Amino acid sequence: MAIEGQEPEADRHAAQNLSCEDTLRETLAGLHTVLDKERIHLNSGRMDLLEQFAREKLHYLANLNRITRAEHISDELRNCREDIEQINAFLIENRDLLKFRMDAISEISTTIRDAVVDAESDGTYQASNSRNGFRPW
Repeated sequence: MAIEGQEPEADRHAAQNLSCEDTLRETLAGLHTVLDKERIHLNSGRMDLLEQFAREKLHYLANLNRITRAEHISDELRNCREDIEQINAFLIENRDLLKFRMDAISEISTTIRDAVVDAESDGTYQASNSRNGFRPW
């Protein structure tokens, strides 16, 4: 029997679970949106908003971490399994896109470095030539 002015124990847990599940679903939806925007951004070849995406992902992941520490979360996690799997797939895809770009940048940097080293080793661009002015004859 509930004391006047207080919720019955079962009602309070149901309200907590509903609130927790709603918060979990909102957090997962927000994270899903950010990851989708990031994926589209990466596929377009742009890299200018990566810091913003990282901040937004950190915010949602921190919320997710806070939510998963709740006592009655296991049922909500099972109910959101499909959303969580889709978010995991997005995280993996975005990680692979970023790795591809980083590898491409590394390859370009290595090519430029090797070209500079080759040019210096054949005497074309040695420091002594630049002091005296380059004279091909």
